[in-house]
Amino acid sequence: MISDLLCVSNNPVFSAPVLMVESRIEAGFTVAPAETDLGNPLITFTDQSAGATTCVISWGEWTTTSCDSVHHTYKTPGSFSIKELVSNQDGCSDSSFNTVVIDPTPEMKFIIPNAFSPDGDGLNDLFRINIKDITDFTLLIYSRNGEQIFSTSDPARGWDGTFKGTLCPEDVYAYRVIFRDSSSGKMQDFSGYVTLIR
Repeated sequence: MISDLLCVSNNPVFSAPVLMVESRIEAGFTVAPAETDLGNPLITFTDQSAGATTCVISWGEWTTTSCDSVHHTYKTPGSFSIKELVSNQDGCSDSSFNTVVIDPTPEMKFIIPNAFSPDGDGLNDLFRINIKDITDFTLLIYSRNGEQIFSTSDPARGWDGTFKGTLCPEDVYAYRVIFRDSSSGKMQDFSGYVTLIR
């Protein structure tokens, strides 16, 4: 390096020894599924980078996590550009991109009631979901403290508001219904709450 500044005592000025090292790093990842909908919005991330000591994922919706977080759930439809940024101890970095598409929830083929009254009057005595053209059906009911108190794989069967033969108290209960849509072949997973009225 040569300088015309008066404050430099010697011309030319030599730098300290520079060590050149080979530092290989490469970003890369896959996501699955590449397209889904809000009925099943869970995305699985698989890191395929090489030579990295740190790895960060930007999910394309103002959410950033480390690559240890291999799952992400989208809450809105859209096309999202996912970025992986990796770096190593030598200060080298690389990035990779993928895109996922989250479609709106398909038109539901059923209506889930939000309340039922198992009082034996013949009206709304069961919490039941009337649904057609599906397979792999599961209905789960949970108490307020998260205990599973009912399950069935028969769409025609409903919950009668009991647990182990005992009447459950009037309260709000969580449900989860899972099934495969016969027309699309996609698994659907819905959760919500139902009020038991006595």
